[in-house]
Amino acid sequence: MKTIFYLAASLFTVTSFAQDWTTIHDFGSQTSQGIMWIDAETVWACTAIYGGQPLQAKKSTDGGDTWESQNTGLPGGSAGNMRDVASPDSVDIFMIGNEGNLIRNGGDDTWEIVNLGTTLPLRTIQFASASVGYIGSDEGHFYKTTDAGDNWEDIGLPEVASVNAMYFITEDKGFVYTYGAGIYRTLDGAATFEYMPFDQPLSVFSNGIRDMTFVDENLGFAVGTNEVVMKTTDGGDNWDFIPMGTTNTMQGVDFANATTGFAVGWNATVIWTIDGGESWELMTTDTPTDVELFHDVDFFENHGLLTTNSGYVLAFDLDIVAGCTDALACNYNPAATSDDGSCEFVETYNIVGPLVVSASSQEGYAYSSSAGSTYFWEVGGGTIGSGQGFSTITVNWGGPGIGVLTVTETNADGCLGAPVTVEVAIDPTNVSEWEVFPWSVYPNPSFGMITFESKNARRPIEHIFLYNLQGELVDQIVPVDSGMSIWRWDASHLAAGHYSVQILSGNQYYRTSLVLCE
Repeated sequence: MKTIFYLAASLFTVTSFAQDWTTIHDFGSQTSQGIMWIDAETVWACTAIYGGQPLQAKKSTDGGDTWESQNTGLPGGSAGNMRDVASPDSVDIFMIGNEGNLIRNGGDDTWEIVNLGTTLPLRTIQFASASVGYIGSDEGHFYKTTDAGDNWEDIGLPEVASVNAMYFITEDKGFVYTYGAGIYRTLDGAATFEYMPFDQPLSVFSNGIRDMTFVDENLGFAVGTNEVVMKTTDGGDNWDFIPMGTTNTMQGVDFANATTGFAVGWNATVIWTIDGGESWELMTTDTPTDVELFHDVDFFENHGLLTTNSGYVLAFDLDIVAGCTDALACNYNPAATSDDGSCEFVETYNIVGPLVVSASSQEGYAYSSSAGSTYFWEVGGGTIGSGQGFSTITVNWGGPGIGVLTVTETNADGCLGAPVTVEVAIDPTNVSEWEVFPWSVYPNPSFGMITFESKNARRPIEHIFLYNLQGELVDQIVPVDSGMSIWRWDASHLAAGHYSVQILSGNQYYRTSLVLCE
């Protein structure tokens, strides 16, 4: 398992390429499991018992076309039953397997056995950096190294369970999936773990996740038995469940770049996405008939390899189409698979005009004008008087409340810009429209923290506006719970001085004064 981050790009719709995964090598009566690229030519693969044959570690120096056994230093010349492979520095190679097998190759193609003092299966290994690595095992055993694999400590898990999958984004932040339970997260290098609940039935996790990967510190994926791909865009705080278009269990997942990823699994199934995991579809392969399971998949740039239960290695070369991959850009190219930094956008500006107006007034607003552009204006709380389609308009504001003004520019090339919106406070036109103030505001003067206490429970606070003595709106607040009888607000970020407080409640305005002190 490698830790590689790619630059993020925006998403686009999946369309099939006229490409298949093709068989490039056959290990014979040996099943291959974990696979890992080191560079454009060097690949390592580990093996598990198949057909009763003792198996070997494999190395390719030509991108997977040919392989040689690398068993020097191992008892009996066999690597045993191995599952996964990882490296902290692209020189030292570690492989793990059943019966507590951990072997290490220091870059000279000679292996040594690392004794962890266990005969339990070791299921997954990853180095989060050049020094820190982790191994997941059974019965709650979880190993960590802080010296590039020279020494390992069993730090354990919160429960006695088997680790199916894991991924560490950094040395400290990682996710561990345990069989039959769910995902645990650690933020302190596995010193402590927290269980991550999901709004999904328990069956989603009963035999669930088989592999995890992150494209960058925010974008991550998990696959398994649940007919969904799990996706996070916030570093694992929240996960979406995206249908993967097959009922087959997925065993491995990897991304070639920020938008193009692949998952492989049972019944020789490959699914892929080219829109950053928003949608997935099946791929075709020239799989031999005796292949039942794809174990693992790994990419180096646009070159991908996958391993099978029957010893075959399949390859896929992703066509690199350079272009703009941001669907919001003017020159978005849906066929692009690699963002070349050429994306162009309509530049946005601020709307210029009064943000505090009187009810039933007419006001003028302007937006930066560009040759050949047209402008679409929308108004809430009023109507457009004149200027629709141009960069300047007049607005006829309605009754007291909050108005909303939005403009969207379309440039001379027909490219649509992002909407720009401002809120406008619409004041009553005369003092008689202001009601008696039904709240206590204290302390007043205040050094920052202010309390609003209702004198009438039927008068919830819907919106608060704060104006300076020049009539400029300097702050506005929408309480999270407008029905609270007591509500506190921290105004310490504002300058000392005299202010006018206006509160909107039940379509009526209320006004009082406030003094802030240093």
